[in-house]
Amino acid sequence: MLLTEVTLLLSTPPPAPGMRSVAPTERFFIRSVSRSGVLKWTLSAQTRDNYGALSTLYFDEVAHLTVTTSVDFHQFFDAKVTDVSALTANAPPPSYSSAPLGCRLLSFQPLSASDVASAVRALSDKQSFNDPMPTHLQKDCADLIVPYLVELFNPCLSTGSVPSTFKAACIMPRLKKSNLDLTDPKSYRPIANLTVLSKLLERLVARQRVDYLNESRLLPDLQSAYRVKHSTETAVTKVLSDILLALDRGDLTMLTLLDLSSAFDSVDHETLLRRLEASFGIAGPVLMWFTSYLYGCTQYVR
Repeated sequence: MLLTEVTLLLSTPPPAPGMRSVAPTERFFIRSVSRSGVLKWTLSAQTRDNYGALSTLYFDEVAHLTVTTSVDFHQFFDAKVTDVSALTANAPPPSYSSAPLGCRLLSFQPLSASDVASAVRALSDKQSFNDPMPTHLQKDCADLIVPYLVELFNPCLSTGSVPSTFKAACIMPRLKKSNLDLTDPKSYRPIANLTVLSKLLERLVARQRVDYLNESRLLPDLQSAYRVKHSTETAVTKVLSDILLALDRGDLTMLTLLDLSSAFDSVDHETLLRRLEASFGIAGPVLMWFTSYLYGCTQYVR
């Protein structure tokens, strides 16, 4: 349970010798609550000025309590994606371009110990609450665990399947801006955390997929996202260059920018898989792997 704001009716006289008297009604922002019910709080600026950093509060009753639970966050995040998807429910069916002749990716290349070892050592030290072992220990023990990871990952690639434990995400709500309402789920951004092994398998698959797309020249020349040596800087440079060239020609220049709400979360999985097959020549166990990756996912809010 996440307690975000509480108003307490506090004891006016000191409850014990040496304890400081506080105002009859004060507002406090709750940082956390333990399983035993002990509250940890962040005092409002006015309260800090009046009474200092109190280590213990005695109160008679709770006058106002705003509670935002993990269930509230979960329902809000799910509803947001559902509502966005519903806006395009009656849209015309998508059209698909055809992959060039000879462009087919039917199976993954088997992973070698060196492939996995390099990917393990390149991991950041971040980890999920679902990880039983700290990431830095996995990196320190890479030589010992890599043979087992090879035996785990290669069957996943050859059979086109992703273990269900690799698709269980821990969702961490993060406040978008410090001045937003702490009690409103709309003020938070969902951050999904997968296990380190899940992200490791993703990166190994991504390497082979990107290599195939580059070798087959299936990526747009002007795409800057998710490409090596490309970034928002290359995209902005291209747009700025086009604008300046147009102005030099005496043309009228207009720029339209689109911000798509929940763009990645609301991608239709069937459309995505069909496009991978029709437009990019991905089929066989590779397409089965992406299908397994997209379906059967679970999540919980912490």
